[in-house]
Amino acid sequence: MSAPDEAPPPLGNPAVFQRIATVLNGVQHVIVEHECALSTAHASSLRGLQTHQAAKCMVLKLGKIFGVCVLAADRSMDNRAVRHLTGASKLRFARRDELWDLTGLVPGCVPPFGPPVLPWPLWIDRQLADRVHSADRRLAFTPGVLNRSVVMDVGDWLDIVDGTVGEFSKA
Repeated sequence: MSAPDEAPPPLGNPAVFQRIATVLNGVQHVIVEHECALSTAHASSLRGLQTHQAAKCMVLKLGKIFGVCVLAADRSMDNRAVRHLTGASKLRFARRDELWDLTGLVPGCVPPFGPPVLPWPLWIDRQLADRVHSADRRLAFTPGVLNRSVVMDVGDWLDIVDGTVGEFSKA
């Protein structure tokens, strides 16, 4: 699935958006349509939310497999902690071409899901998962396209994803 050199940058993958819509069927959520957002800060302002309410989703090459790590957008990933949690001796971010070829996604629109939305294991940072106990339980993320966002309860999201929770973020 190679992106044509002359084409404008794609907004993401509508098929991934449709898989998310199917998974969210019957779950309370809001879809926010907005201009194309190329950063978390920009997307958060378009959503009318704070950056800490957004999920930052990264596709990583963990040894021989890919995986998705999700953390609050105002936090940084601790690579050593991710390697420990996943058992990977090496890790790196998926390259733009790998992400496109494997999923039809571009950086910035990776959603916080493993199967059946994305074909890889999902790891969730404990700080994000613990927001289920906070007063503000909103979670916002891009659903495979850069011009839409989903806002939902973090507890509802945790109920529908099959992820492993661990500590791998730092302030």
